[in-house]
Amino acid sequence: MPDDLPKDLRMLTSLAHHAGVALARVQLVEDLRNQVDEVRALARQVMALQEGNQQQMPVKIHAQLLQDLAVADLFLDDVQKAFRPEEVGSAR
Repeated sequence: MPDDLPKDLRMLTSLAHHAGVALARVQLVEDLRNQVDEVRALARQVMALQEGNQQQMPVKIHAQLLQDLAVADLFLDDVQKAFRPEEVGSAR
């Protein structure tokens, strides 16, 4: 029986090593799953932000266009006032 002890010890050591490797792999798989979940959550956030920007962009463009048109209208009024025929005739 003492002759079997080193063989049993080697076998137990080998089993312990393989069990440790298996546990490490399980932990790595779990970490990977967590990272995949995080990436998916971030991707959803990015998509939501992009959709929000796409919805806001036409509103911003429209608001800017209205402001530009209002300024152009004021400028046109000023130009028309400056060159009215009745005012041009009186300036002579």
